[in-house]
Amino acid sequence: MTKIAALFSGQIRQLPPLLFNKSLNLFFDKINVDFYLAYWDKPGKSLNHKKNQQNQINFDVENYLTQAFSGFQITSKKAFNYNAWESNLSDEFSKIHYDEIENSFMTKNSLPQLYLIEECFNLIDDINNYDYFVRLRFDNLFVHKFDISELKKGIFNLNFGNAFFEKRIYDIFFLASKEYSAILMKTYSRIPKIYNLELNNNLEKRDACGLLYKSIFRDIKKNELIIFNYRYTEVYRPEFNLNYYLSNIYYCYCYNGNFKNRSKTFKVILSNFKKSNIYYIIYFLLLRMVKEKINSFKSFVKNINLKIN
Repeated sequence: MTKIAALFSGQIRQLPPLLFNKSLNLFFDKINVDFYLAYWDKPGKSLNHKKNQQNQINFDVENYLTQAFSGFQITSKKAFNYNAWESNLSDEFSKIHYDEIENSFMTKNSLPQLYLIEECFNLIDDINNYDYFVRLRFDNLFVHKFDISELKKGIFNLNFGNAFFEKRIYDIFFLASKEYSAILMKTYSRIPKIYNLELNNNLEKRDACGLLYKSIFRDIKKNELIIFNYRYTEVYRPEFNLNYYLSNIYYCYCYNGNFKNRSKTFKVILSNFKKSNIYYIIYFLLLRMVKEKINSFKSFVKNINLKIN
């Protein structure tokens, strides 16, 4: 029977614990899985890419984890102190972490993110006990059951919809078969060696998605870098509601070529979240599409003006 190591890493988010737990039960239903958790000892908010946001909040982390993972056996967990990590950076890592010339504030959290992904993987005593290793965040909310029948040798990620770029591994959720688990999950240790590799993928050099890809692209066959058939999850931000979140999932499917399963998948997602409202979901979805069309038109006009002038 296929066995999976679920590797949750990063900062604990105050996603409603019962909702998070429901999504875990939905996603891992009847799957042989062990849970590993590596997290910063101070919780925080799920942020977007805007500057100067207040990240830290206060709540009881251990009590939250007890509720969020109720009914699941956590094989191993470990808390880390962010200030201790940052103060102990080597010169090589410090130069990249604090760089403001080649990189912007948008990628400032890449190194701590990759650090905890690696530390979470290191919690496993013997990787031979598992067939697949899936990287997850504490603000992932899953919308339907994990289809493990599609799994095979390779690396899977969510690079469709609004994931933006090729030559990257979308960092919020990805999976590696045993053959590629160490090289992918231990990207952090390889950063000084891979940082300056040029990929022409429009990402900053410090971008976590780009660094993950740089870590593996020379060692994996093209047909073993695979996009999941389903958009299982996104980043859930509690300040928005469930309908808004589901509209983001629907939005991703609208730009995915998997047309055959799209309508069926939409129905499944709705049935999994009885409190959702299809009318609000459609409203948020259409609103986002209109905004994107307006922004595209503005960019077009701006480019025309630049050429004229």
